[in-house]
Amino acid sequence: MKKLTSRTLQTFPQIHSGSPGDDDLILSVAHHACKDNASRPIYVFRLLYDGVPRASAINNAKKHNERFPLVLRIYEWLAARVHILSGSTIFTDFNMVVFFFRYCDTTLRMAELTESAVSSYAQHISNQVNNNAKSHANIRGMSERFSAFLSWAGYEALANLMPKVARHNVMVRKTQAYSDEEQIGVSRDLFRVFNVLASRLKKGEPTTCPFDQPKRNWDISSYNSTLWFNKLTITALFLTANFTGDNNSPLRKLRRRDVTEREFHFDKTINLYRLVSKKDRQGGQENTWDMGFTRRGKDFFSVYLSCLEHFNLPEEAYLFPRFDNGQYDGFVVSADLTSYIYWFMARAPHQVRPVIGRFRQSKSDGLMADTNSIATVAEGLNNLKGTAARHYMNGNPHNNRNRLGSAAEALELTARGVSINEARKVVEAKYGKPLRAMEILARGDAEPAPTKIGSRCRQPFGDKAQNLKRELVASGLLGQDESIACFKFLDCFGCEFQALVAEVDDIWCMLSFRESLTESLQRPAINHHLPVTRINDVMGKIQIMLAEVERNYPDVYAKAIGKLNVQAHPLWDDENSVADLYDIW
Repeated sequence: MKKLTSRTLQTFPQIHSGSPGDDDLILSVAHHACKDNASRPIYVFRLLYDGVPRASAINNAKKHNERFPLVLRIYEWLAARVHILSGSTIFTDFNMVVFFFRYCDTTLRMAELTESAVSSYAQHISNQVNNNAKSHANIRGMSERFSAFLSWAGYEALANLMPKVARHNVMVRKTQAYSDEEQIGVSRDLFRVFNVLASRLKKGEPTTCPFDQPKRNWDISSYNSTLWFNKLTITALFLTANFTGDNNSPLRKLRRRDVTEREFHFDKTINLYRLVSKKDRQGGQENTWDMGFTRRGKDFFSVYLSCLEHFNLPEEAYLFPRFDNGQYDGFVVSADLTSYIYWFMARAPHQVRPVIGRFRQSKSDGLMADTNSIATVAEGLNNLKGTAARHYMNGNPHNNRNRLGSAAEALELTARGVSINEARKVVEAKYGKPLRAMEILARGDAEPAPTKIGSRCRQPFGDKAQNLKRELVASGLLGQDESIACFKFLDCFGCEFQALVAEVDDIWCMLSFRESLTESLQRPAINHHLPVTRINDVMGKIQIMLAEVERNYPDVYAKAIGKLNVQAHPLWDDENSVADLYDIW
């Protein structure tokens, strides 16, 4: 493939034919929705025209020349902050001020900074809050940003007239984490797209759509013959967000030089592969990326980096580039993401919309549920502790300790028994009968680390794990400097370090695991590969353990059965779970 080159940045065309002088009221700012942070115009002169129409429609609107001094002050206010705030924020400020002019035009008032005009507009905003006509966030922006302009312009008395709009439903976060089922679904669909397109890039096939019901010409368009290049990089963007929990803008603006020739480091204290990028955030600290749990995240990202090699991009190119007819064209922009999601949601089997903010919230909630540590959440999301603390000042709404098993890694996690708790909890005592977690902690003992079969382990990195490591190192599947938790599930039953904690999710997981074992024995294509005698022995021991829980903690057992009757545990919830047993063994 020939080397691609950057396209020349073009200036914005003239899209209006307004009065002379209007061009003096155009402000150009960098905007995240533009390619390579290109400038985007703010047509401040629109405020001179009745109803503040689009720039292309001003010839059809009445011009209020008497507004010029006020509009000029607004232009100066925006321009004074261009080098302080982001272009997106400047755009928002302008859009919020527009509402004042439209209110004046609708009510046939003079758009002027008088007590009569401002107090009337303030009452209008208060009425909107009371009627809940719009989201409170938007109404709050209308009031706060116009008030900010008034203060900057020296009209403090008028600024004080603007109402202070409280946040609506402050206890409810706008961005909700994915449920386990949702994250499994969206990750599987994304990997389905990524695997097909990565293969096409490297081998030239398959050229068919990743989904069963393809859109005609899904890989090209009338204006872009290499549209599927963008689908590949956008899919990789979403999967990277799934693994790292990083924000939209920092991810999209990473460049190849930020990560290439950087080595993955396995941090056995949290069982994560880490990649330290060169991007500076939070007061100059290096931005640490947790690239996934065990090898899956690392393997995915390594494959993606190898895909980028096929494009012959320079080191200065963006890590998630867009292409226009085969030519490198900066980073993927918001319009690309919107187009991708429209295509994805029309065909993806699980019908779960990929949203970077939700991936981030899912990781955040999972870290909080498993560690109850603001510091760990901040570290995992590359945030300051204060930023993370604000998200959890009202508690964590998602307390599913299996959240750490991201959907795309369910098989890998199940095979390895990996959890952030396994390295953070130091376990010492052996428990002769099932205990509640609070009972273990009340005794002064550390809570055993979860596994993916419902029981707990008191030494996930003990001698047995070291023996397994030697086997994996010898076979070339693990580096000598890496570590791995014990993952021989069937050997757990009868192991001196196994413990059973009588918590609802643990028992639900074990019940689901037993269901998968039963089903595996009923499938001839699978059971002849499995140690049937060992499985029957394990099922007998599971039955004894569950009977103890039912006898000593009937409420816990009943709730776990109730959850199983609704659906199996996310790690053992579909037809692939039985095949997983064969793959693991």
